[in-house]
Amino acid sequence: MGIDNNNFLNSINQSSLAKKVNKIFEGKESMAILMSDFIKIYGEDEIKKDRDEVVRLKKIFKENETQESKEVKDYADALEKVTNECIELNNWLGEYAFTYSTSVYDDYKNGIDSIIEFTDEEEFDLSHMGLAFDFTYGSNVFKKLERIKNNLDKKELSEIKYFASENTDYKGPIKKIPRLVIGANRETVDDLMETFLESKKPSSSIKKEGELSPSKKLETHYFQINMLKQIIYQLETFRDYTSKLEDEKLYDKLDYFLKKIVDILESKKKSRIIIEDKSSEDAFLMRIKTECDILFK
Repeated sequence: MGIDNNNFLNSINQSSLAKKVNKIFEGKESMAILMSDFIKIYGEDEIKKDRDEVVRLKKIFKENETQESKEVKDYADALEKVTNECIELNNWLGEYAFTYSTSVYDDYKNGIDSIIEFTDEEEFDLSHMGLAFDFTYGSNVFKKLERIKNNLDKKELSEIKYFASENTDYKGPIKKIPRLVIGANRETVDDLMETFLESKKPSSSIKKEGELSPSKKLETHYFQINMLKQIIYQLETFRDYTSKLEDEKLYDKLDYFLKKIVDILESKKKSRIIIEDKSSEDAFLMRIKTECDILFK
């Protein structure tokens, strides 16, 4: 079989973009939660046990890794890191949202990449700590959503073992946290990464007259609308599914976050800052809707 040169070149460009983005974040260990900070909570023996489990899971992943799966992971990692930074610095989820990259244990064991913490409550409530994001760029969306459904069928949400809040004194596990699958089609991620890389250049403040700076383009990037609509559709689907399970607490928690994210989306529509809505062109959003409908309805 011959090689499609256009697809081959596109694949190289795609991989190169992801590598450049991930390189910017190299060495920033403070961005991720470190297991070593929890020795007083769990003890050295349990931390060692969890580290051994990470080694085991990494080995399994490595044994099944292909060049394609490696590039897909690089791309998903880049999407995660850029999105987390834009949530923090560009208020993609409002001014009260804080992001945390999970520990390597929660990444490999629990399949959660990021935690979103909201601090706009009058009294900060651990039962409403935030949302868990599982970023993806590939063909495993159905499998990820199926894992969420399996938890809901057991009247459970996701769990994080290692969490330390920057806004409270809390340090330890978080239980019953809603997990969402977040992703984008290739064109969207390419555009987002290119804009991000432009914003990191020293000359990024120089622009043509009438043209937005790269940093302003990040603030108004259309992926934030796509992401909000992905979250809303999933939360609405999961909430409605739990009504069949007759679990009022589970329903109320999902409904709480659904209303919060809907409010954030509505505030963006009313803002003087114009953000283009390209969600109707987002193939990933359509995929989320299709596969949610297959699994939950």
